Amino acid sequence: MKNSLNKKLILLVAVAFFAVTCSEDFLSIRPQGSIDRETLKSATGIELVVTGAYAQVNPPLYGWGRDPNNWTFGSICGGDAYKGTEAGDQPPINELERYETRANNDYLMDKWSTNYDGIHRCNDGIVIIEETQEGGQVTAEWKAMKTAELRFLRGFYYFELAKVFSAKIPYLDEQVIKDNINNPFVPNETEIWDKIEADFAFAADNLPSNWNDYGGGAGRANKWAAKAYLAKVKMFQHKFAEALPILQDVIDHGETANGQKYGLLDHFEYNFDLDHDNSKESVFAIQNNIGDGSRIRGNPGHSLNYPYGSSAPGGCCGFFQPSYSLVNSYKVDANGLPYLDSIVFQIDLKNDEGIESSQPFTPDNTTPLDPRLDWTVGRRGIPYLDWGLHPGKDWIRDQQYGGPYSPKKNVYRKKDDAAGMTELQDWWAPGSALNTCLMRFADVLLLAAECQAETNSGDLGLAYVNQVRERASHSVVKFDDGTPAANYQIGQYPSFSDKTYALKAIRYERKLELAMEGHRFFDLVRWGTAQTELNAYIDKEKKKRQQFVGAHFDVPCDLYFPIPTTQIELAGGVIKQINEGAGCAY
Repeated sequence: MKNSLNKKLILLVAVAFFAVTCSEDFLSIRPQGSIDRETLKSATGIELVVTGAYAQVNPPLYGWGRDPNNWTFGSICGGDAYKGTEAGDQPPINELERYETRANNDYLMDKWSTNYDGIHRCNDGIVIIEETQEGGQVTAEWKAMKTAELRFLRGFYYFELAKVFSAKIPYLDEQVIKDNINNPFVPNETEIWDKIEADFAFAADNLPSNWNDYGGGAGRANKWAAKAYLAKVKMFQHKFAEALPILQDVIDHGETANGQKYGLLDHFEYNFDLDHDNSKESVFAIQNNIGDGSRIRGNPGHSLNYPYGSSAPGGCCGFFQPSYSLVNSYKVDANGLPYLDSIVFQIDLKNDEGIESSQPFTPDNTTPLDPRLDWTVGRRGIPYLDWGLHPGKDWIRDQQYGGPYSPKKNVYRKKDDAAGMTELQDWWAPGSALNTCLMRFADVLLLAAECQAETNSGDLGLAYVNQVRERASHSVVKFDDGTPAANYQIGQYPSFSDKTYALKAIRYERKLELAMEGHRFFDLVRWGTAQTELNAYIDKEKKKRQQFVGAHFDVPCDLYFPIPTTQIELAGGVIKQINEGAGCAY
C-alpha cells in the first residue's frame, strides 16, 4: 500500500473526534467529539487533529458535488464533458449542465457542507495547538508547522468555496472556537480573498520544503504547494504582477513533499497512472487508498465515471462523457498547432455515434490530432489504456443522450486491477488507489505563462507553453504492433506576436492540457469569457444533444452558483445570495 495519509486512520479520527452531526446547519455547529480535548494536547493528539483536517479534502462519503476534482462544477459546466449516462440518473447534474442550477440543488449543499466542515476542523485544530504546552517534540517551531498545515487546508477549503459560490461567502476563523460562539452566522457582504491569501502565505512561511526530516509526507502540503496556491488565488483577483514572482520561485526552486525537484514527467499519461503517483509533477494530490476496511474508499468522487458495461473497466456508471467540442479542440494544423478559433468546432471528428459495436467502424487516421486527445478521451477503435481497443457503444450507457466518448484520466489500468489496487464499494461503486492530482506542475507552468503575458514580461509565456507541448509530443498512443493509433502531430509555437495572441494560445493550452481535471469553468469565469465561450458551446452541442436545447448562460446569474437555500434560511437574512435583486432564478 502507498506510504500516504492512511484513510482508515482518517476515518477513525473523523468519527472519534470530529463527529459532526448530520445537520444541514454547518455554520452553526461546532465539531463535537468523544475524545477529551486535553488528550489531544500532545504531539500524537495534534497529529490526529491535523490528519482529521486532511480527511475532509476527500471524505469517505458519496455526494458527487463535494469532490474537489470538480468534475461537475469545473468540467461539465466548463464544456469539457456532458453529464453522460442517461437523462434520469443524478438529475441535479441536469441543472448544472444547462446553467439552470437552483439553490435547493443537492450538489450545492454537498460542496458547501464538506468545505465548511473542513474549515471547522482546521479552526478547532488551530486552537488545540495554541493551547498545547511546549515540551519535547512540541516546540514553538513544530507548533507553527502544524498550524501552517491547518491554515493551508483552511485556505484550500475557502478557495474551493470561492470558486463555486464566489468570494462573498461567510468567513469563520479560529476566533469562533475561542469565543465559544454557538451560532456564528456572519454576513457575506465582502470578498474574503485577503483571508485566503493570508492562510496560504502563513503556510508558505512555516511549512517545510519537504517532509523527509519528519518521517515522510506524501500527500501533505509543503511550502511550495502553499506558494503555488497563493499565486493562483492572486490570479483569480487579476494580481498577475504579484503572482508571477511567486510562480517563478516555485518553478526554479520548488520540490514535492517527498523531496523531488518539481518537473514535468517524461510522458503526459504518467500523471494518470498509479505507478507514477506522488511524482515530481504532483504539487497537491488526494491520496486514494483501498483495502483499509472502510466502507467507502478508493476515489469515491469518481465512482460514477467509468465506462459502462460488464466488459468495461469499472463497469459503472457511464457518467462524465467528453463532449464533441472538447474532442474537436484537439485538431491541429499542418504545423501541429491548435486552431485558436471556434470554426473547427463545427466539423466533428469522425466517431461511431449511432453505430453498434457489432458493426464495422474505422476511426479517422488522417486528420492531424494532438496526441493528448487519446490519453484524455476514450473513443472507439483506439487503445483504451491497457484494456484493448475501445469497443464503442457497448461501453456507453445511452449513446443518443451522452454521446460516443468515455472519460480516461480517472480510470485505472488493467495491470492495477490484476495487482489488487482496485476495489468495489457497496457492491456497485468502482474505485482504485490511483491518486487524484488537484494541482500539477504543468498547471504551474501555464499559470506562470499567463502571468508573463498579462504583464507583458519575458517572452509572454512562450517557453513555458512550449515546454508543456514538447512533453506532449512523447505521448503517442500506439496499437499493439507499435504503430500510432492516429495521425498525431504536435508542434511548438515559433513566437507570440503580442499579448493578445499569447493569451489566446495560453488559454487554449490550458484547455488541452488540463481537460477533464475540473479547471475549465473556473478559468472561463476568471478570464471573463464564460458568457461568450459557453453560449457558443451550447449552440454547437444542441445540434446533437437535446439536453442543451433552450439552455443559455447568463451574466451575472450563472458566473457563480447560488448559496444553498437551507443556509440562507437558517441564517435568518444574515447570509444573502450575491446576485440578490438581479432577477436570477434561484
